[in-house]
Amino acid sequence: MRMLTRRLLVLAAMLLLTGCKIVILSHNVGGVVSASGAHDCPAGQSCQIDVADIHFRETFQALPGHANYRFKGWLKGGRHLCGGMAQACSLSTDNFADYPHLMAILESDQPFFLIPEFERTGPVETAELEYRRDGKPRVWDARGRLVGTLESEPASTRARGVNMHFRGFAQRYILLIEHNGFGYRVSNSISDLVYDNTDCGTEPLPSLILSDVPAMGLVSSESEIAFPVVVGPAPQIYILDPVATPSRATWLRRWNSSDSQCLEDGGASGPVAPLVLTDAVLAYPLTIEGSDVTIIAPFPDSIVL
Repeated sequence: MRMLTRRLLVLAAMLLLTGCKIVILSHNVGGVVSASGAHDCPAGQSCQIDVADIHFRETFQALPGHANYRFKGWLKGGRHLCGGMAQACSLSTDNFADYPHLMAILESDQPFFLIPEFERTGPVETAELEYRRDGKPRVWDARGRLVGTLESEPASTRARGVNMHFRGFAQRYILLIEHNGFGYRVSNSISDLVYDNTDCGTEPLPSLILSDVPAMGLVSSESEIAFPVVVGPAPQIYILDPVATPSRATWLRRWNSSDSQCLEDGGASGPVAPLVLTDAVLAYPLTIEGSDVTIIAPFPDSIVL
């Protein structure tokens, strides 16, 4: 009976395949591997498989790349394959030739998605800074810690930020910097932080009001995208939680609380995303390899009282 149920689930998944492209969106903390090895999609990447005939057969598994996470299941949604299943996803076009409607599906050109979800297995971890060589100028802080590499805008000498990576997280992050008319400084995002406590402290962790900053988790189809880090007090650096869902209700609860001492201007709005603490407490100024340019600390223009 269990085998019959599994086959029906697989058939239902293939019936949803109204296109000849399978798009795999891996995750910040885990990727997808295939039984054949021909269709692996590492963490932090998006991958496409063209299914053009009746001889396609493959089984996919999701594997975490971070020790603090485990596979939760395949994401549900329109044109999502194996949605809701928590085991390996087996897809096949066997016997499609016997069914004209399935052949019509196979010959169309719509993309369909295979997307893993992961969940945390323990308490919220501290993300550990990890240098990854990319051929760009290296950046150090005042204590000699290697922070990352300098990212510049295309066809421009104006630096956009410092590329940062954290151990076990596939996504590239960026410490945004700005020019203040005299030199470069780190952009300050502290005014977008919200707190659960009345003294605006970091226990429990603050959260971030989102505007156009995407929530972490699923990767973008633009694999080169970087996500801004959050510069808080201390000056502590945070990243968005890779598995927690942003919540509008959280914003209403925190900012509309009558005993909040953190709010000076009530104009801020938007969904609120939990943050993960990192071990990157930087000492300024930052120095750039092969340059006499320095990057100073963000200007303390926080709305926190």
